[in-house]
Amino acid sequence: MNEEYLPEKRSRKTKTKKKKTPKKRTTKGSQKKNTVNKTSQVKPKKETLEECTIRTLELLQLRGQMVFKDIFTELGIGYRRAYDILNVLLTTPLLTKKGKKRESNMPYVYLDGEPLPENVDVRNVLEQIESEEQQINVLTKYIQRLEEELENDELSDLQQLLDEFNQEEYDLRPFVPKDEMK
Repeated sequence: MNEEYLPEKRSRKTKTKKKKTPKKRTTKGSQKKNTVNKTSQVKPKKETLEECTIRTLELLQLRGQMVFKDIFTELGIGYRRAYDILNVLLTTPLLTKKGKKRESNMPYVYLDGEPLPENVDVRNVLEQIESEEQQINVLTKYIQRLEEELENDELSDLQQLLDEFNQEEYDLRPFVPKDEMK
C-alpha cells in the first residue's frame, strides 16, 4: 500500500501535570491587610418567620406607624420577607395601612397609630392564648358529656362529674354556676 493515503499517526505526548495550589479567597478590603478565607467565617443564623414577625410587631409598637422602607431596613430583614410579614399582619386587627394597597409611601399603622408607652410581650400573649384554648377544649368535652347524660337522663351526680374532669389538668368549678353544684 501506498503510505501517502494512510492517515497520520498522532504521537501521544505525555503531559506533565502541574500541582495545583489552592487559592485563598480574599475580599477587596482584605487584600491590603490580611488574606481572609471566607469559608472559615461563621454565617449568622437565619431568623425564623415567627421571630421576624414578633420583631416587626415590637418595632411598630414603639413607633406607632412606619413606612415599609423604614421597617425592612431597620429590622435588617429581606424585602420579600418583610412584605410577606406585613401582608399577614394586615389581615389582623393589629395593623392597618393608610391609602391604597400598592402605595409604598403610605405608613403601616399599629392599632391607632400612637406609640405604646411599653411594649406588649407577644410571646407571653401567645402562651396565654394556647392555655385558654386548652381550657376551652376541656370545657367543650365537659359540655358534650353533660349533653349526652341529659339526653339519656343519666345526670345523677353533677359533683361526681365535676370531680372526674377536675382530675384532668383544669379546675372547672369557676365555670359552673353554683346552683348546679348542689
